[in-house]
Amino acid sequence: MAIVLNLPPQAEREFLAEARARGVSVDELLLDVLLTRQSVSSMANLSPEEWVAEFRNWVGSHSADGLPLLSDDAISRDSIYRDRGL
Repeated sequence: MAIVLNLPPQAEREFLAEARARGVSVDELLLDVLLTRQSVSSMANLSPEEWVAEFRNWVGSHSADGLPLLSDDAISRDSIYRDRGL
């Protein structure tokens, strides 16, 4: 389905800049924005138990990203504010 959007110039510039920064086309960016909005609105109708299950599924979907876990020291108050004298 093709949809034509008449965006205000400022919104168009912002979407173009974000798409360039992400290295995707504006079409891909807008599709991602719309699908994310759709899934968020459908989450509003979930029971608390269903929401927790969906959240845990979402968290689990990131385990394959291979990102390192932060150590307790890395997220300690001393580590975060050491250079600020707080």
